[in-house]
Amino acid sequence: MSDVCSVEACDRPRYCKGFCTMHYQRDRAGKPMDAPRIEPKDRNRKHVEGGACIVEGCDRPHSSQRGMCDMHYQRWAKHGDPGANFSKFGKGFTTREGYRIITTAPYTTMLEHRHIMEKHLGRKLEPFENVHHKNGIRDDNRIENLEVWTTAQPSGQRPEDLVAWVVEHYRALVIDAL
Repeated sequence: MSDVCSVEACDRPRYCKGFCTMHYQRDRAGKPMDAPRIEPKDRNRKHVEGGACIVEGCDRPHSSQRGMCDMHYQRWAKHGDPGANFSKFGKGFTTREGYRIITTAPYTTMLEHRHIMEKHLGRKLEPFENVHHKNGIRDDNRIENLEVWTTAQPSGQRPEDLVAWVVEHYRALVIDAL
């Protein structure tokens, strides 16, 4: 018995059942043994032959199995929409968690509810301030549904409640500070 595959015209080394690895896998899968060998794709090649991206108005060559160029494929994979464009101010998308993210300046995005609260207050929010949705619906960003909470101890209080708590428990310090 020779040390090569038992399939005719195959000169690869044999392993199990007298076949090379490729023919052994074909035998187990029930595929014909005489089918032509498919050469592996060149992994360094960016362009896969077949034409332009399938997204309307895009003439870049496609480079993915879905027929999209890299840019549109990444948008589809991340947001579910290959045509999503975040360059226009105020435009954006909803995250998987349900929050809206909008474009506020070139190459700058932020959570829409924080942006709305900053505009309402006329100042930037502090890092320890959170914007809470009163009704729990994360994309309902009406100003009447939003309120500012702080994350200072005790956690998760409205600023008004926190001030009342401080005045109640540290009255002497408040009077000295004023």
